[in-house]
Amino acid sequence: MNSLLLTYMNNGILVSILVLLLFLFQKILKRYLSNICLYLCCIVLLLAYLIPYRPFAKNSLFTIMTPRVNKVSLELVKLTDLSDSNLYTAYSSEIPSSIDVTKDGSKTLVTATYEAFKLHILIYKQKLSQLFSFLSTSLYNNHFLLYVIWTFGVFITFSYHVIKHYRFCKTIKRFTKPLVDQSKLELLHKNQQQLNVYASITCSVCSSIGSPITLGLLHPVIILPSYSYTAEELDYMLRHELIHIKRKDILMQWLLLICLSFHWWNPIIYLFIRLWKDFCESSCDSIVLNQASPTERMAYSKVLLKTALHQNQIQQLLFINFYGGKKRMKNRLQSILDTKHKKTSILTIMALALILCTTSIFSFAKENTLNKEDPNNIADQVVTSTDLSTVVSKKDITIETSTEDKPTAFSMQDFIEDVKTYEGASYEWGGNTPETGFDTSGFTQYIYSLYGYTLPRTSREQHNSIPSIDRADLKTGDLVFYANEEQEVGHVAIYLGDNQVIHAANPKVGVKISSIDYRPVYSIGRVIP
Repeated sequence: MNSLLLTYMNNGILVSILVLLLFLFQKILKRYLSNICLYLCCIVLLLAYLIPYRPFAKNSLFTIMTPRVNKVSLELVKLTDLSDSNLYTAYSSEIPSSIDVTKDGSKTLVTATYEAFKLHILIYKQKLSQLFSFLSTSLYNNHFLLYVIWTFGVFITFSYHVIKHYRFCKTIKRFTKPLVDQSKLELLHKNQQQLNVYASITCSVCSSIGSPITLGLLHPVIILPSYSYTAEELDYMLRHELIHIKRKDILMQWLLLICLSFHWWNPIIYLFIRLWKDFCESSCDSIVLNQASPTERMAYSKVLLKTALHQNQIQQLLFINFYGGKKRMKNRLQSILDTKHKKTSILTIMALALILCTTSIFSFAKENTLNKEDPNNIADQVVTSTDLSTVVSKKDITIETSTEDKPTAFSMQDFIEDVKTYEGASYEWGGNTPETGFDTSGFTQYIYSLYGYTLPRTSREQHNSIPSIDRADLKTGDLVFYANEEQEVGHVAIYLGDNQVIHAANPKVGVKISSIDYRPVYSIGRVIP
């Protein structure tokens, strides 16, 4: 469920970039492209919002790397245990022998005053790390709270508009009666035949509306206002509504509501709805006035103005409104009176370009690609260990440990058998524990830490921190590194012998044993002498 949430968020941001571009350059686009073309582009964007899964481009002009947060297991510490006295007691084994620690936690500096002061700072860093670990685990490890908020927003948004639409339909039904004027019904059937609209359509009259509206997904209903209008005016209004029905615009409205529900948190989605409605009505006008004379265009414009005089604006998402609002009316009139020829032949190219732009120009790094090993994309590891040497880097302070802290002797056979027990463990990008799962470098870091060897966090850093050896000198326990096409290290495995390696492969299979040559070997490094 977390993957679904992050996928929709990432996809929503990417498509919103294209929506912003369309909004900013719409005046320029209207000079060269028809309203029909722009409306179909909006449909492509709508589908892009709804369907976040598309082929990822191998190379992108701009790759947006998502922040990487290590998945850690956390043991909560009681607030009563966070006193200086308890912390000093817990870490007394880490303090150099030249520093005495009293029972109440105060320090008596004998020698190495500077190092003791550093140690005091480290203890408070450990306090902060416990707090940040809790926040990291709650928000990033599980995303549970974020997922609950998002799901609640989806439910509320969808329910609000559906209930509002239901109440509107229930209210308007009280003032609606079937159309019985035979001449008007004949005009409706005539337009249906001319436009090849074969759906069963009901036509009614309502005294509480100022312009024609179309309702119903499966059984369309055209509701006409009750004030008087000429046969020519009625013809324009009916053709307009029938084109909406033919194009399945009511279905598009429902998809738009689903899109709004999933992306309620994104302010750009409300801008997109506005663009969609503008181009939907304008494109419908263009179809009605296809090959129309200037006189006919002027007559159609007067029909729009007449509906504006009788209009009581109703804000609804799930029906088609002939009027649409003052600003939209102004844009429609300008478009109607613009008789310049606009291009529609590049529609296919534009639709394809929009899809390609979503994945090729702006793309988030794919979750199981090697680019995710980029050190610039990796957050500092959240420390939960009581080992103070993991809190700060070596350049900050060096605390010598006793021989008991150094790697103890073990047989390589025991090492290999222990490593094999992790076969089948889950894969989790940013993970470095069995509880949370492993990524490729998190797995090797964890395994060697069990035997007293500290490795850097990423495979690239691991490659640079240990000595390289020739393939001819390869032995069990060595690290085998793999690179991408740009010869950048992005994957690491542990050699088991017999030309086999064990590694955190991908989210599908997790930790698995593979042939060492399942892909070209980049280099080999040695951790255990």
